[in-house]
Amino acid sequence: MHITANSLYHDTINFLRKKKIIVCIIVLFASSITVTLDNILNTNSDILKIFYESKMHQYYSIFDFIKT
Repeated sequence: MHITANSLYHDTINFLRKKKIIVCIIVLFASSITVTLDNILNTNSDILKIFYESKMHQYYSIFDFIKT
């Protein structure tokens, strides 16, 4: 059985028409995970400034800093 470009085009359009909501949900879910991970993994300059001003080098670990 040969697959022509025309049949592939029509099958793709038909699939996207039937699965439009599911595709949109997957796209929104993936983009929200990407934004969340980007915010978690990128350090904020304000946080680094707080660590620098609080003389973080006095503490042995971040847990010691949090306890005080």
